[in-house]
Amino acid sequence: MSAPNLPKTIRAWTIPKSGQPRDALLLRTDFPGPKPPSGDALVVRVSHAALNPADLKVVITSPLQDLLRLLRGVAVPGMDFAGEVVAVGPQAPAHLAAPGTRVCGAYNAAPIVWGNGTLAEYITVPASVVAQQPPGWTGGAAAGLGGIAGQTAEAIMRNARVQPGWRVLLVGISGGVGSILVQMLKSAGAVVFGVCSESNAAMAKSLGADEVIDYTVHKPLHAFLTQEYRDKPFDVIIDCAGSYDLFEPAKHFLNPGSLFITIVGGVGILQNLEYIIRDHLLPHALGGFPSYFRSVMLSPTGEFARAATQTAAEGKVTQCPVDSEYAMENAVEAYEKLETSRAKGKIIVKVHS
Repeated sequence: MSAPNLPKTIRAWTIPKSGQPRDALLLRTDFPGPKPPSGDALVVRVSHAALNPADLKVVITSPLQDLLRLLRGVAVPGMDFAGEVVAVGPQAPAHLAAPGTRVCGAYNAAPIVWGNGTLAEYITVPASVVAQQPPGWTGGAAAGLGGIAGQTAEAIMRNARVQPGWRVLLVGISGGVGSILVQMLKSAGAVVFGVCSESNAAMAKSLGADEVIDYTVHKPLHAFLTQEYRDKPFDVIIDCAGSYDLFEPAKHFLNPGSLFITIVGGVGILQNLEYIIRDHLLPHALGGFPSYFRSVMLSPTGEFARAATQTAAEGKVTQCPVDSEYAMENAVEAYEKLETSRAKGKIIVKVHS
């Protein structure tokens, strides 16, 4: 690909200070544009960015935000992206070098810590972190599938090792990860019991849930599950919602030797550190998590992105539900919707038309 005329300035959201999204985020129209890429790097014209809970936990509301700002200068938020390749480095793989190649993926921790996020009109990424978008998928859905949500669902499947006929309890079935994961579980032959509110039940059923449990009716949820499923326990429980009160009681409705998998970490650095210690270092008798507990914390990679998008090519995942889509200039509203924890599927920012 010949070097195009890359823009000198672009629109990008930045984080000039810590705080809530409306106070912390600033849209700049004079942000420095991308430089010609080197090595295997790609310059991607971003069409869509998908938001994740980590965008709030790590990027916006972190207490270390001000300190990091002093170390790194201007920061751009965002982890997921979809768009088209407009320039490539000399070592970029041939299958990504054609002008207009549509790609998707997610940044891992290092670029995010240093503020090189995806809520910008152009980004520069290593070829190793991207996948080609599934044919026929929109940019917003591709950003979700190839981004954190789809990659996390893929990581869960590798840990759960679901067998045909397994009974799976999926807590948070209607969220960004859960709405993709239920499709993967059904393609593996699982019987899926989804936990969500009644308002999301129809969506869960449409994605393949065999039964839906309304957590707003069955309170406390662990008591209902113990009563209803003690004699017909689950083969794996997957928590995509942060249902910490299920950890201990799960032994009453989980088959012996089976796993309770969660993808939800603690709130803030200290609680995350506590969870790491309880999960990996402390025995159960001293406050550690039960032996059946497993925390799946994703570090996004191109390999995971390609595996997730391959599920679409194989027909295992037919959609990445989109709760809502916001114009680039309205990204603050997208973050505020994310704060509600009430999205049905992914929240998308449309960066370019």
